[in-house]
Amino acid sequence: MLSPILAAITEAEQGTTGQIRVHLSQRWIEPNPYRRANTLFSCFGLSKNLHHNTILIYLNLKCRKFAILGDYKINHAVGSHFWKSIGEKLQENLRSTQSERAIALVIQDLGTTLRKHFPK
Repeated sequence: MLSPILAAITEAEQGTTGQIRVHLSQRWIEPNPYRRANTLFSCFGLSKNLHHNTILIYLNLKCRKFAILGDYKINHAVGSHFWKSIGEKLQENLRSTQSERAIALVIQDLGTTLRKHFPK
């Protein structure tokens, strides 16, 4: 049986050229989750996606900090208001439900957006 996160990613990526990746961390010190997510985006080679529409959700479980990054084409398609809204939704979900479920709910929204802007 797949975890809620993997199941959500599998479903979200159907019908789109977009990709969603999640990285969960247990590091104690996290001065800047956005910078860490940028580093991971590069280290994982996520910008090498042919369509440049990969999304990374980085979540530090110990520090309770996160960052959500999209490659340049998804950023151009959705704009900064979308990312702010998704971040607020994840933050709200993390307060009201368990982490795996909170992430899975946001992944579902991201999948809908990817299918809209980047259909197969």
